[in-house]
Amino acid sequence: MGTVAANYLLAAASYPGFRRWESASRRVAQAQREKLCSIIQRNVHSLFGREHGFARIAAVEDYRSRVPIRPYEDFAEYLTAAVAGERGVLTEETIH
Repeated sequence: MGTVAANYLLAAASYPGFRRWESASRRVAQAQREKLCSIIQRNVHSLFGREHGFARIAAVEDYRSRVPIRPYEDFAEYLTAAVAGERGVLTEETIH
């Protein structure tokens, strides 16, 4: 088989995967919003979630206003409690 034919067959075999990737690449912002909402919903009852009103977050803008970017020091108390074994501090998931 010649190089051109091999390249053609490779391209043809790759086309369905390429189409899936192309479609997904147009939905990146939507996928990120869905992931953020999922994380927020799973952590509504964590200490951090309660203190930051996760139950009332309905959009990315709500999250941004309730959970602004902050320095490490602002999270030290939460991290210390989580490291000490307290459950449900930053997340409802088990920290290993």
